[in-house]
Amino acid sequence: MDDIVAVILAAGEGRRMGGVKALLRVGGATFLETVLETARRAGLARRAVVLAHGEREILAQHDLAGVRVLRNPDPSPGPISSIRIALADPGVAGAAAVLFHPVDHPLVRPETLRRVVAAFRASDAVIVVPCWQERGGHPTLFGGVVFDELRTGPAAEGARWVVRRDPARVLRLEVDDPGVRRNLNAPADLADSG
Repeated sequence: MDDIVAVILAAGEGRRMGGVKALLRVGGATFLETVLETARRAGLARRAVVLAHGEREILAQHDLAGVRVLRNPDPSPGPISSIRIALADPGVAGAAAVLFHPVDHPLVRPETLRRVVAAFRASDAVIVVPCWQERGGHPTLFGGVVFDELRTGPAAEGARWVVRRDPARVLRLEVDDPGVRRNLNAPADLADSG
């Protein structure tokens, strides 16, 4: 799977959570460790992480050898700003596809990532959205043919604009993984994560 890059979006401030989400822990590991390990176990050897808030602490607490570390100087527009930082990086921009994985979705299973990648390879879809109980979730895979749309589309609508622009090119893949819908965004969400 060397032609697909897993990009972990970890630039947010985590205001509602009360701290930088990448540093929060679930199952004995930080969110960032968990998501990186999920990508590794799924066979995604090319991994990158986009950082902003808490960067010094994140770098101090994680061994990111072999992971491309990208910096977002202004994450205030939301995740689309980190997506664009990633797509401006030559190590990401030349990929056949990018799997964008928000760090606040650490409960996704490796098998789900493998299924998303396999579905991309086996279909004519340009975008693969994992769904649980018919509701879209994360991480979403974008083929290289839509990278320019991600770079230039309306920032206020983010990556959703690209997904909604042409439903015929989107594969909504039903998976048996509630983690794709589990956005750990507030302390109550973390308490409920088991």
